[in-house]
Amino acid sequence: MNVYTYITNLLNTRNTLSVYRYTGVGDDDGYLNSPQGQQSLSNIQFQQSYIDLYRYRLISPDNFNNPRRIYIGFSLNF
Repeated sequence: MNVYTYITNLLNTRNTLSVYRYTGVGDDDGYLNSPQGQQSLSNIQFQQSYIDLYRYRLISPDNFNNPRRIYIGFSLNF
């Protein structure tokens, strides 16, 4: 019988793998703070909803490494 535990990203660090060119960060592309973004926001009735949905769209799992993962298992050989 073989029992094992395999842990990746033990300290659960959030390493950035890819960034947006304009801001240099992985979770904000800078559009909402740009003059074009501010003009778009002024024409929208539900601004907070637009902002929330836009920020949700920016969340890309490819921009950051995987969170902590723990694999526990066993194998039986006979």
